[in-house]
Amino acid sequence: MRGRALAAAFAVALWLLGTAAFFSAAGCGVEPVREEEPEKAVQLFLQTSMEENAEAAYNLITEESKKGIRDKNELVSGFAETFSSFSVGVAQISGNKARVPVDLEVKSFQEYLSFEVVVEKEGDAWKISLPETASEMERAYRLFIQKYTSGT
Repeated sequence: MRGRALAAAFAVALWLLGTAAFFSAAGCGVEPVREEEPEKAVQLFLQTSMEENAEAAYNLITEESKKGIRDKNELVSGFAETFSSFSVGVAQISGNKARVPVDLEVKSFQEYLSFEVVVEKEGDAWKISLPETASEMERAYRLFIQKYTSGT
């Protein structure tokens, strides 16, 4: 079990590291998510990431997030190979920001990585804040790894 856990943790780490570099970061394919629908923005972002539709995923991130993106494909690369499914919870909205709970099923574990996606309102559209979301993912990843390397 420990070898399997470490291999799966490594796969998750590779995906997180590959995308986190671009998380400190509009093309076609997805309309902006209007009004009080932060969950829908997260749902669309994760779905387009699973489909490796880089242009659509890029369209769903904040302008601030886009500043660090060098290659849109890196935003979604490896997502579908690492995660098999996802679920999106109910947003907690505070002004122009929302936190949306997400569970990503890690293929090699058949268990979930749980964290919150941070969404900001730009104009009348909800957009994913990649720098803040990356921090949440990294925190969740550390807990995930700790669980499997400590033998619990």
